[in-house]
Amino acid sequence: MQRRRILLLSDAIRDIQKIYDDILSISKSKTVAQNYLKKLRHELRHLEFTAEACTHYVLDDGSSTDYRFCPACNYIAFFRLTENAIEIDRILYSRSDFIRHLDL
Repeated sequence: MQRRRILLLSDAIRDIQKIYDDILSISKSKTVAQNYLKKLRHELRHLEFTAEACTHYVLDDGSSTDYRFCPACNYIAFFRLTENAIEIDRILYSRSDFIRHLDL
């Protein structure tokens, strides 16, 4: 199993900021929001070794994409594999409309 670096692309960085802002707004606690992000990042770190085992995202018409996905907390990380890296494009709430947010 090859270890790959995890790279958060610009949309994923914005997604993480939105997750933080949403949790802060609801909980009114920076500590709660920071701890949630730590948990999310910890779950994403497992991708360094397991990314190839993650499922390809398939469109409603049955066609496969180059996106793979994995759950992390209440979110789903969508990423692409390169030779040495895992490029996380988006981190979306698990009940959201993914097609609307992904560049397919």
